[in-house]
Amino acid sequence: MKTTVRVKKVGQVALKALVSVLLTLLLLECGSAAMIYSGRTPAAPPTYEIPTAQQPYAVDNNPYFGAWHLPNRVRKHRRACFSVTYRTNSYGALDIERERTAVGSRTIVLGDSFTVGHGVNAPDRYSNRLEQLTGIPHLNFGAGGTSPIQYFLTYKHLARELSHDRVLVGILPDNDFDEGPEGSRYRPYWDGRYPSYTLRYSMRLEESDRFPARHPVGLTAHDVLSSVSAFYNVADYVAGYRKIMNRRPDRPDYAGYFDFTNEQLLRMRYSLEQLHALVPPGRMTVLGIPRLVDLDRYEKTGKNPFGDAMTLIAGEVGFEFIDTLPPMAKAFAGRQRELYLGCDGHWSPKGHDAAARAVRERLYPQLGR
Repeated sequence: MKTTVRVKKVGQVALKALVSVLLTLLLLECGSAAMIYSGRTPAAPPTYEIPTAQQPYAVDNNPYFGAWHLPNRVRKHRRACFSVTYRTNSYGALDIERERTAVGSRTIVLGDSFTVGHGVNAPDRYSNRLEQLTGIPHLNFGAGGTSPIQYFLTYKHLARELSHDRVLVGILPDNDFDEGPEGSRYRPYWDGRYPSYTLRYSMRLEESDRFPARHPVGLTAHDVLSSVSAFYNVADYVAGYRKIMNRRPDRPDYAGYFDFTNEQLLRMRYSLEQLHALVPPGRMTVLGIPRLVDLDRYEKTGKNPFGDAMTLIAGEVGFEFIDTLPPMAKAFAGRQRELYLGCDGHWSPKGHDAAARAVRERLYPQLGR
């Protein structure tokens, strides 16, 4: 009898605890939804629909430069502060369909996730804004997670097949210095010492975690939770907001504009030299892309080591360098965070627009403001 009573009491306590947990979660969900829909937290509202599994589109499938996209794919990308759709064309580029040959001026745009437009709709990214501001087609051949050696190889083996008279290269010092055989991705890298490098690859293409046959189709926990929970999206937004300044857990104060080594700079220079040798004479421009931590360090110190070094290299090699750090720091003094997505370290539409205007003012001054 006593055992039965004891079991009943334990069951009652467990039931009360369960109800308490459920009520707490319900309150958190309702409170989070209120914060989102009232505009207090700019996190994306949940759709309350279970998402469908998506086919992979960003893969390692090119033997020359590795990271690229499968052609004619549509991919939805959702985070706490954005919900966007990416579309690839028949070349695998995240761009509208482009003719191989065309009359008039056209610009090839190379770079990584900033150039691709991570987290923003295509009309808002800087290549599209430049096309709108100048009337000149800007063909986007960016790919997330790539570096200068891959920009060179993408141009050499793919992008230059399309007619153009100018090349614009987005350089992100934050991770564009990270080249080498480490990791689980198929990546090209320079082996040796400047200027006697040998092109090597980190592994066989089919060994990469992003090789199409090894890249599974399915849903992640993030896909599901972000679609059904306002609380998850608010928590994801807060976590992302805190990580914008400290992107690297191993080096929380790392700033690519400041903390590169001379050897890293020489490897980047060599990649740009190889690219410059293929580009129409006098028609290559390099765009410096800062992270928020770079703007913060620049504001505190007034120094710009990467900008100074790249200006010198540009003069020696023969390309034009446009650094977006100084004009962004000046135009957005005290409100630099507006340039970046609230839950992510990539440019917001304001960041892309500021970069596009910096390029337009330098390359096309005749168009005015």
